[in-house]
Amino acid sequence: MIFTTRVEDGRCIVSLGGRLDTVTSPACEEKFRDLVSEGHLAVVVDLATLDYISSTGLRVLLQMARQLEAKNGKVCLANVQHNVMSVFELTNFTRIFVIKNSVDEAMESMREKE
Repeated sequence: MIFTTRVEDGRCIVSLGGRLDTVTSPACEEKFRDLVSEGHLAVVVDLATLDYISSTGLRVLLQMARQLEAKNGKVCLANVQHNVMSVFELTNFTRIFVIKNSVDEAMESMREKE
């Protein structure tokens, strides 16, 4: 799994790549927890290079969203690829998360909600 971060316009952009599954989820969960505890409360998760997500990976994203919500933060997903979007649709995660076609659209969406 690839997990990189950058801060742009006051938002933390997290790029996830590879597989988010039972093996990689614990490290990803810890990294998201650290971001939130460091005060990053506006997070864009770029999934452009995420090839696979399991139910454990879905739980990591949901837990991160709940941590942000508890601190009045927000999250937006971007660049969700077809195979990952299929999983989101089957599990109704499309109703839980704001999903945009690009990081720029996600950033704009977050600005509108401020």
